[in-house]
Amino acid sequence: MNSKVGFICEYGAKYALKYIVGEGGTSTSNSQTRYLILSSTPISLLGAGYTEPTAPSYVRMKIGASGHSGYDTANYFGDVTARTNKEDGNITKWFITNTTEIHFLEAREAWGTLNYWAILDSPNINTGNVLFAGELKKPLTPTANSIPIVRAGQLHIFIPTQYYVAEEDEDLKDEEDTSEGTV
Repeated sequence: MNSKVGFICEYGAKYALKYIVGEGGTSTSNSQTRYLILSSTPISLLGAGYTEPTAPSYVRMKIGASGHSGYDTANYFGDVTARTNKEDGNITKWFITNTTEIHFLEAREAWGTLNYWAILDSPNINTGNVLFAGELKKPLTPTANSIPIVRAGQLHIFIPTQYYVAEEDEDLKDEEDTSEGTV
């Protein structure tokens, strides 16, 4: 038996992506503080494995919601955009990209080579939930007395949109429906 899995529509994708990056609106229920981290190690799909710099001057960069003393208060991400399949024109994913530079606070000492990034919900090092993660297009190697900058276009976040037919996915197979039409 084939099971069809639902898919996310335009409004849901835009809401989810803007919410994740902390730019979901101006009300406190929609506008959340998020933190960009840098990592020297890859981040797993489970949100584990990141290694932030241990340098005393390293702090997570606050993004979304309201600003913080010493932080830029700009919205860093542009509009949510659709990507389409070249063959059939169907939307395959919704994505969002940082459209402005994100400046970390000054590195007073070297931070090492940082190839990865993640967005978390906690300002504290080694705590919080990883919401999205990825690899930087170009690694950062902050040296003493430099400002680490994540350039525009370095962070790409997407949500796939199309449903699929799950023939072999055990988690999605339908159980026999024995109900008599009641919910």
